[in-house]
Amino acid sequence: MSSIGQDGSPTCVATGGGGQGVVVAPKVFQVSSIAEPVLINRNGIELVGECSPVAAAIVVRYVSGSGLNVVSDSRRLHRGQTLSSGELAIGGGISADAIDRGDFDIVNAANGEVLNGTFYAVLNTGPPVTCQFDVSGFSSS
Repeated sequence: MSSIGQDGSPTCVATGGGGQGVVVAPKVFQVSSIAEPVLINRNGIELVGECSPVAAAIVVRYVSGSGLNVVSDSRRLHRGQTLSSGELAIGGGISADAIDRGDFDIVNAANGEVLNGTFYAVLNTGPPVTCQFDVSGFSSS
């Protein structure tokens, strides 16, 4: 909206690159322990589920470029930082607290692309140990 007329009517104009966002909603992942499925890989932003006998973690993994700006909030972890190498856990379940859920906002500093969304991670201590991951989001392209 660029202005509002005296009669209250808005004047709208196109902005930015003209692109539309994309909903990213893969299926729920149920994996056995010692697995690392890629949950979302979009615009240089990779979310990975890491399942081990003691934790079900959702991590942001650095791929390339000038870094990822990560803001996330879950029941267990609160993040606000730039990731320029390696990976960063944004949530996860452990044996003492098996379920975690939260949200994330990630910007790829190299190309300005954005991925915003929600997640949950569950650790089922079994036997056998399994992990369940669900991530959905909205990507800028």
